[in-house]
Amino acid sequence: MKELRTHRVDDDLEKYGRYIYENLDMDQKFYESVMDEVDLHKSDAFLALDIYRSFNQKVSYDELFALFEQDQSLDFIRDIYQKSVEDITEEENSVICTTWATAFAYFLNKNGIDAVVNQEVNHAQVFFKADQHIFRADATGKLIGYGEKNQMSDLTRCKLGILPQGFLIYEENEQGLMEEKNFFDSSFYKSSAYQENKIDDYTMNILEELKQDENFYSYEIPEDFSNTFSQIAMISAMLSMGKLDTVGGITYLKHLMKVLIPEDERKKITLDHIKLIDEEVEVLDVHDINYGVILTYTPEEVEEPKCCFFHPSVSGYNFLYSKHSSLLPISEEEAYHLQERNDDIELEVEEHHYKRGGK
Repeated sequence: MKELRTHRVDDDLEKYGRYIYENLDMDQKFYESVMDEVDLHKSDAFLALDIYRSFNQKVSYDELFALFEQDQSLDFIRDIYQKSVEDITEEENSVICTTWATAFAYFLNKNGIDAVVNQEVNHAQVFFKADQHIFRADATGKLIGYGEKNQMSDLTRCKLGILPQGFLIYEENEQGLMEEKNFFDSSFYKSSAYQENKIDDYTMNILEELKQDENFYSYEIPEDFSNTFSQIAMISAMLSMGKLDTVGGITYLKHLMKVLIPEDERKKITLDHIKLIDEEVEVLDVHDINYGVILTYTPEEVEEPKCCFFHPSVSGYNFLYSKHSSLLPISEEEAYHLQERNDDIELEVEEHHYKRGGK
């Protein structure tokens, strides 16, 4: 039976997780690139927050791991799951929850902050002690599946300058019970000398830049649907200017749709998560597969919707979002072909898997 966690600072951190092994050797250039953005003179809690922001800006969630929904029956997904923190570099910077948590704990321990990795229910996060409080940090917790839970994680929020949601503190409430709070809502943060340090919100900067761009509204927008199309054009421009990795861009796309497009119009939009590969590729290598999304806007009801088996209809106006791109307009035929190609890729992956002895 696990020891009771009180979430008070006198708790032994081993109640919350395991310490990482001491001889871990992270790539020095990557370590320095993260620490270059950190103010070492702050108190431990704010030092940890600086490391959290900087580290999250330097790494991206693994595209294949998200695209194949963390299916560890596949050999290449198991390889990703077993990736070592020592393999993270400035060029090879993809992470999943386990590598992220181990690396963040490494950064904290290296800088004198007591931290452990907590791994429960197929997810990893970090608990640590700082400034007489226990904290929980989780930058990847919202990246689960394709549904509503697939929201912007702090990997994306930190790149966009939006306040993190996964940097949490335990504080005593009026009833004397320990309560988990977002760090920025805590009494500790509000009473600190650092609270005036605002985060630069790049989303707002992008919006301001677009307002000043006289070419922005020259996008081709059908007169009958000008409002929704202008919002889609705005989202497309924000995606291209956001400079995010694919997984971050897709969750940012969903966030922008909720913010900019009214609910009654959002009901006319579908997102189809698909696997992409260059047409010229003859022999499948899973690392050639990219993550994409087809956005379909259907302003009017369609009697015979055009769609591929198990995919949403592509009858209407279609846009493709994929690696390092904005929303690219594509025809119904092109969208349908991409859905067919997605299904072919899945069959090829299954054949590749079974040939290698998969079950």
